[in-house]
Amino acid sequence: LGRRDYDQARAALNKALGLNPNFAEAYAARAQVLRCEGKPAEALADLNVVLEKLAPNDADFFNDRGGPGGWCRCDDTAPDFSAATALAR
Repeated sequence: LGRRDYDQARAALNKALGLNPNFAEAYAARAQVLRCEGKPAEALADLNVVLEKLAPNDADFFNDRGGPGGWCRCDDTAPDFSAATALAR
């Protein structure tokens, strides 16, 4: 991502997900790429897949979705931070 070659990064992540559709970290990384490309709704959809199907008990992914990176509106982040905090205990 540091090189801002989002097309190449997205292609590599799509390939990884084609090989392993349960690869939560690849969904999260693709969400970051999509966010950098100005596609927050698509990014949020990828993080929702992670949290709803692949890693529902992973505090880091809740933190990613609820974090200051602009995944969703500020009023919507409190439940994600609460979940992340509860899971981290």
